Amino acid sequence: MKFLLALLLFSSLSFQVIAQVKFPVGCYLSFQELRDREPSGKCDLAVEKKSKGKKFVSTGNDFILSPLNGSISAQTIKDEIWAYSNGSNLYVNGEKMQLYGDYAKVITDGRFWAFYGTKRKQGFFEAAAPFSDLDAWEKFLYAIDLKACMVDFAEKEYLIKILLEFPELAKSYKKEISRESDETILKYINLCNQTK
Repeated sequence: MKFLLALLLFSSLSFQVIAQVKFPVGCYLSFQELRDREPSGKCDLAVEKKSKGKKFVSTGNDFILSPLNGSISAQTIKDEIWAYSNGSNLYVNGEKMQLYGDYAKVITDGRFWAFYGTKRKQGFFEAAAPFSDLDAWEKFLYAIDLKACMVDFAEKEYLIKILLEFPELAKSYKKEISRESDETILKYINLCNQTK
């Protein structure tokens, strides 16, 4: 019980700690490289957070990666790179995660990597809502389970499933008031990542 209380207290600091995580610099060209944290690609890329204007043009996730000094082609960035690290942040390719294009920033570290990904709202079709219609897109919290090699919506049902491996955390989660909030789900993803 003391361990669980200490872990819960530590988790309140975890969001600041996550921002300081260092990933090996480079381009990750496979899921295995992501799991091993061993990028095989050497590349020099610029990372740009989209503005609303750019969101209308290209939709997809929040970050655009572009080559510096002609080190790599834009097509390679889109089609072949699974993730890119600039040394302090990791950006995953939405296309490789079976989401819409561009890149999303990973916000947790450990076995479970969480990120916000963009997906077209249900019921919106291209004819009725072209890619430039921002209202046709929604952000969802996703998690990559590096052990199971799975990407899934990080929602209540997902969390209940992964907490089967963490019975003490599952008990604590049942006592939470807002079990469906992104904040609570991220808190427990971080706790799972900190539990050995």
